[in-house]
Amino acid sequence: MASIIISSDSSLTAARVADTIVDKAGFSIVNRGILPEVAERYKTGEDLLSKALDSPSGFLAMSPKIRQRYMAYIQAVTLEKLLPDNVVCFGLGAHLYAKGVSHFLKVRILTQPEQLVKELHPAGPVPAHKVSKMIARHEKDRTRWSRDVYGRDETNANLYDLVISLNQIEEKEAVKIITKTAANRQFVPMTYSLNCVKEFILASQVRAKLIERFPECRVRADGENMVIHIQALKRNQKKYASLVKEVAGTVPGVKHVEVHVITDFIGQAVESSR
Repeated sequence: MASIIISSDSSLTAARVADTIVDKAGFSIVNRGILPEVAERYKTGEDLLSKALDSPSGFLAMSPKIRQRYMAYIQAVTLEKLLPDNVVCFGLGAHLYAKGVSHFLKVRILTQPEQLVKELHPAGPVPAHKVSKMIARHEKDRTRWSRDVYGRDETNANLYDLVISLNQIEEKEAVKIITKTAANRQFVPMTYSLNCVKEFILASQVRAKLIERFPECRVRADGENMVIHIQALKRNQKKYASLVKEVAGTVPGVKHVEVHVITDFIGQAVESSR
């Protein structure tokens, strides 16, 4: 059966739906309970990982490059947890990076506006004339977050296999729809789709190793072979290519590393102007 990846405008709704799927359909769950493992593996703070997931983008917020680094750590571990089937995942941004795998059922759940407002403003009732503005601001913050980190708008329905609004459908019915869809043969794990997950895992592990030193790196796995793109000044290209091969080669499962170095024209221009 499929692995289910849930995205929602409400973290509480996503958690309730995921927990119900686990209880009723026998799925295992992947959620923010993995953050201590991520923090331990990559020698960072759990609070920073949570901030990377939650804090809105903006001038005074965590910079996109720093956020991308922490999300790379989260991504590497999350994909490992998604390798088995019958998993339901939420709260880790997986709907934005677990793409192109046929047995991943990606679901977007839209909660009722009044429920979302209660979550966004737990201190008490919100005046009616402020409700729409509060929801719009929340959606804008999440859209900016997803674009900053992954260049995608998480509110775009095209990212998902299934979009369910809870304005007319009760949560228990939404769970039935999701589990029934997950049981369709289109979402049965096949050798090809499982290999895709393994390649994503390997590429993510390599990128997590490189991203602090090479924040612009792009990594693609072709079986056990890595194709890596980095940026560097001309005078550093050979040295950095060698370093990337050395670091990537330490990741278990990597057999060959191909490095493509793109000239950092902005850095080159700055250096030339000195």
